[in-house]
Amino acid sequence: MIVHPSDALAKPDGFIGAVYALEGIEDAATILNAPTGCKMFLSRTVEIQYPREFDCDEMRYAEEFFFGQSRLPCTYLDDYDFVFGASQKLEYVFGRVVDKGYRFLGVLNSPGAALIGDDLERYLTWAEIGIPALVVDKPDFSGSFEQGWGTAVRRVLEKLNPPLFPVRERCVNLVGVSVWHKNWQESVSSLKALLALCGISVQAVLCAGSNTDELSHLRAACCNVVVYDEMGREPGLWLESHYGMPLVRSPEGAPFGYEALEIWLKTVCVAVGANPEPGLTHIRAFRERTGRKLMDFHLQTGLPRGATFGVCLEASLAFAVVKCFHAYLGMVPLAVQVPDESEPFACDLRKYLEEGGFASAWNASMEPENPPDAVFSNDAVIQRLKSQGHLRAGVALAMPDEALTDFVSRTVLGPEGLLWALQDLSVGLWTLVE
Repeated sequence: MIVHPSDALAKPDGFIGAVYALEGIEDAATILNAPTGCKMFLSRTVEIQYPREFDCDEMRYAEEFFFGQSRLPCTYLDDYDFVFGASQKLEYVFGRVVDKGYRFLGVLNSPGAALIGDDLERYLTWAEIGIPALVVDKPDFSGSFEQGWGTAVRRVLEKLNPPLFPVRERCVNLVGVSVWHKNWQESVSSLKALLALCGISVQAVLCAGSNTDELSHLRAACCNVVVYDEMGREPGLWLESHYGMPLVRSPEGAPFGYEALEIWLKTVCVAVGANPEPGLTHIRAFRERTGRKLMDFHLQTGLPRGATFGVCLEASLAFAVVKCFHAYLGMVPLAVQVPDESEPFACDLRKYLEEGGFASAWNASMEPENPPDAVFSNDAVIQRLKSQGHLRAGVALAMPDEALTDFVSRTVLGPEGLLWALQDLSVGLWTLVE
């Protein structure tokens, strides 16, 4: 569990998960049937996480419903609409949005709008917009982000109902990465490049950068490969049960760190009958480079071996992070927290800690009375701990993140991900020897 209540508030809910699933489709638009206040901040964060080339002309979105933002057109419900319904706005907004050239339309009720009782499906039918459209009357408001995202992905697939295509040899789909994940585009690009070295192509990344045409052809892939398990497991199982597409899951969680990445790659290669050696050679080159840098850092500081660390991340990433920084770098886990302890990798992580003699780290606090030297989490957690004056190093591997512009591509997953994490870690740990 997440121990500090403020840290739990940084985790988005199921409603936001549904929004990010729909907005993760390249040529889709999402209409919010909601007051304007539900749109502004969320629209901006979506655009930051997933900017689109064709959304550069701001005047193109200056009219009604868009309010100068290219994402999440909104019906701007007011008190009159909550009493009498928003039929006129809904009938009008559909055509205005479709005129922008989108290929898929999602319509989501806000919590308040869900109480009105407007028949969104009926209004959508009357509009005759001519493209696939999905109405979500009651998103998973009180559910987790993963629950809301997974439900929306499943409903998108039900709506598209991808037909059967000839299966392409050594072709996969990636499932379980969303546009909410930190540096998701760079991570996807890194994993695609690694798979390409082994002769494996990617047909679609479910609701994370793929367009409706790529999603409609997803059955051309021979299997679905999970990236983050808590996100990809349920949609992957649904695809397996409905279309007979095998689900591929790594036993080591998210592909972060060299060992977890190598096992993820080998697992995929076994599933599709590919040779993993070219990809493993690529990873080994990064491992050797990392080893040389770590040796230099250790000779100067004696670190990072022996330094303590805390983790507050989703289970599949936390599992890979703890094993990487404990087994590979010799750091000591002091506090480990995951939001959902029922996740399979939460159970694996707890077992790993117990077997290593670190059972006390499970759900331990990271407050001033028990401060770790480094914390791997999101920036909301890291900045809170830094404000207390005890945290030396903070490595943000998840959202929410600081509002900074990266001019150099940073990735969390893939061979490059650990290098970026070590860069941030080393800067903070230097303060231990100053």
